[in-house]
Amino acid sequence: VAGWGGGGGGAGGSGTRAGLVVGGVVTKRLWGGPFNFVLNEGGVAQVAALAREAQPAAMGIGVPGIAREPGGAAAFGAAITEASGVPTVAAPDATIAWLGAFLGDPGIIVSAGTGSVAVGGSSPGDLVRVGGHGHLIGDEGSAYWVGRRALRAALAATERDGPPTALVDVIATATGGTLDEFVLRVQRAPADRTILTSLTPLVVRLAEGPEADPVAQVIIADAAAALAGLAATLRVRLGDLPVAGSGGML
Repeated sequence: VAGWGGGGGGAGGSGTRAGLVVGGVVTKRLWGGPFNFVLNEGGVAQVAALAREAQPAAMGIGVPGIAREPGGAAAFGAAITEASGVPTVAAPDATIAWLGAFLGDPGIIVSAGTGSVAVGGSSPGDLVRVGGHGHLIGDEGSAYWVGRRALRAALAATERDGPPTALVDVIATATGGTLDEFVLRVQRAPADRTILTSLTPLVVRLAEGPEADPVAQVIIADAAAALAGLAATLRVRLGDLPVAGSGGML
């Protein structure tokens, strides 16, 4: 069985990861490019190629962006099955993260990587979701959100519409150009979320230590508050369930 998951390993904004599981033990790991059901085409071919490489008896895959598409998970799984010859079941990536965290017991998972979402409940069939609205509308606290906030703060500082921040020089150095040139890169490739998420490690480093940049600190604190807020919202609705986190942003 090849296991695919979202934040914990599988299709996602930073890459696609797979594990070949034999007798409950991961015996092989495989890697592919980023994939999001809403933003990217070619996901069937990409996943089917990994399936043919791993040659599992069956496969499960967690797919980001598929939760809002009625019947999307079933159709995607069927398409992978047909393309690869491997029986495949697909589910939203947050569902896979929830299963990995609680093994089917009640709980809440906050998944934060390129995007952000939280789901909670007692069984895969009755999970309640908050967040996960995508980078154009929401995904507060995600790596994309942090990168966008950082770029906006740097632009505000150069226009004297915001406080001074080391982000101005750090972003320019890291990207090898001016802020205006970087803005053009973002605008010309709106579906490529890696452009802005590449800034997030820079913001994290600037927010640490005794000489931390105050603007970077505020961005990271706001991101943490947003992710905590997702869990808090679900606990109001579902009760005081245990909370776990997954994803590179955490």
